[in-house]
Amino acid sequence: MTLDTTTLFASVTIANFAGALIISAFAAVLKPMAQETRRSCMMWCAAISLVGVGCILIGLRGQISDTHSIIVGNALLLSGQFLKPSAITLFHRNRIKFLSLPVIVSGSWLLLCLQPFFEPSLLVRVAFVQGLMILGNLISIRMVLKGNREQMITPRLLIVTLLLEIAASALFSIYHANQPFDDLMGSFGTTTTTIYMGLVLVAMMLKTVLIPAMALEWMQVKFRKDAWQDPLTGLANRRAFEREARDILARQGQCNQPHALIVLDIDDLNEANQQFGSPMGDALLRLLAKICRQAAPDSSLIGRIGDDEFALLLPEANQSKAQGLAAQICHTMKFEAARASNNRLRVTISAGIYWGWSGLPLSEVMEIANSCLRKAKRIGPGLTITNHDTSEVSSKPRRLLSPFTTRRVDAA
Repeated sequence: MTLDTTTLFASVTIANFAGALIISAFAAVLKPMAQETRRSCMMWCAAISLVGVGCILIGLRGQISDTHSIIVGNALLLSGQFLKPSAITLFHRNRIKFLSLPVIVSGSWLLLCLQPFFEPSLLVRVAFVQGLMILGNLISIRMVLKGNREQMITPRLLIVTLLLEIAASALFSIYHANQPFDDLMGSFGTTTTTIYMGLVLVAMMLKTVLIPAMALEWMQVKFRKDAWQDPLTGLANRRAFEREARDILARQGQCNQPHALIVLDIDDLNEANQQFGSPMGDALLRLLAKICRQAAPDSSLIGRIGDDEFALLLPEANQSKAQGLAAQICHTMKFEAARASNNRLRVTISAGIYWGWSGLPLSEVMEIANSCLRKAKRIGPGLTITNHDTSEVSSKPRRLLSPFTTRRVDAA
């Protein structure tokens, strides 16, 4: 088979429909795929199919009317091109954006085709269509860069593929600007157009592979994230927290740097569940997770290590900083819960804090912090106890028992 422009054009048309069929079959067969990923694959299929139908109409130039070949064919081509950004945002963000773009772009094309200066000029038509193809790919690249927070490999390869399409469109436009033709068929047998078709074909074949590969990599990332993430709060679960905390404590021990571990527990969460239902308890846990994220420094590690128990590991934190952070979280939680429930719900947080310079293993650090937390809960709700002193972080003066002495002091 001769690798000429006509053959490549037919191959591009077939590749579009074959790609749509492969991606749709992949989305239909793979059951564990998330709903948003499946819908993104189907939108890719729609985009590629529109491009394929547009290629068929353009390829029938001379056999059907120019209205169908030039005007409708390119309108479908542009509509498919500008569906791709919506498919990308649906994949990464589970929401559709830019859905009006295909209508706006194809509508602009149709309106220009009604102008007497536009349709007779091949150069103007080529510059307009290929310019919009470049714009659509640039928007798609921006969406991939914004959405690829997990730094996956396949989206980066998709960017390379889109850049390949941009290079092809630029080459085709520049060639027609320097070598004007009266009709598109006049440029069909040239070497430049053959290279253009070859680049488009390679890009189409790569997309057919990369779109399912992106779905598979995203599933792998999601499974890995679910294995290390608490599904309710989005924080690290106990296994993930302990794994990362061991590494942090090992580094702190080598550098002889101080560190603190705060363990928080919502007092009487079961009573809130019984009074207002389990959704209220879940809402309180999510609220506490949000407050911890907002209050804790960027260098800290936050995790949900029990049903109603949270932990914050603070590298290079002194005792007063740890106590101040615990006080801020407890006060904010109490205020936000009361505000959200119209003062019907009073929520207090008990806390235990370990602070030190030693290179103790994580198990001992957590045991000390949990010991302080148990003592705080035995004395009364809303208290914070550290392992180094008998000071208390609370909104009311209370009597406080140190975890390692029996001496009682008054603290404000």
